[in-house]
Amino acid sequence: RAAAGMKRKARFSAADAAVRCLEPPARPGVQLAYEHVLCDADAQHELPGLLFCNGLQSSRSSGKAQLVLQLARDQGLEGAIFDYQGHGASSGTFAALGLSDWIQ
Repeated sequence: RAAAGMKRKARFSAADAAVRCLEPPARPGVQLAYEHVLCDADAQHELPGLLFCNGLQSSRSSGKAQLVLQLARDQGLEGAIFDYQGHGASSGTFAALGLSDWIQ
């Protein structure tokens, strides 16, 4: 439920939470998969958003991550979930990554 005194967004775009990939500038060739719930451009945006960071060896397709994204939709908030490198739909293989890959 939106906090008292804050405007609530109620409409989302047609491309709501489509899976996308991001290539971090400092990591050429690395693709990170994410889903982002956005509101329509004309909606008011005065509420905070939700960013869910998965646990180790989990992905954005997990029940918890999807629940957070649905909560964002239901409460009129922006929301984002993602797969770490080597997890889910992001590039890389978890077993092949070392500490230096995580630090970068």
